[in-house]
Amino acid sequence: MDKYNKFVGKELMLMLEKNKPMSSFCRLLSEDIDEFSSQDFYSFVKDGKILCFRFYVSESYGKVLYTVFTLPDQAWRFPIYKALKKVRSWSAEQEYLESYLLGYINMI
Repeated sequence: MDKYNKFVGKELMLMLEKNKPMSSFCRLLSEDIDEFSSQDFYSFVKDGKILCFRFYVSESYGKVLYTVFTLPDQAWRFPIYKALKKVRSWSAEQEYLESYLLGYINMI
């Protein structure tokens, strides 16, 4: 995942520039962290420039909350991403699909 670190904290800017179609953040429900890296996505959700979706996945170590933001015309990516995250196994193909959905394929 190190190849993605160059995008941390820049997801909102990339989305507003239409260079990234979707961003996903997660945290354990028991954690009190700023999973958005101080990026104010919700201001743009209020304006309708970005859509927000949330879902939970139960893991052996706790319940994980996913918050996913998409550009309005890219909302189709969310249900695929949600289904992908609910799968209990992981493969190189799933890693590729996740990267594609998040818009990294053309950026890396």
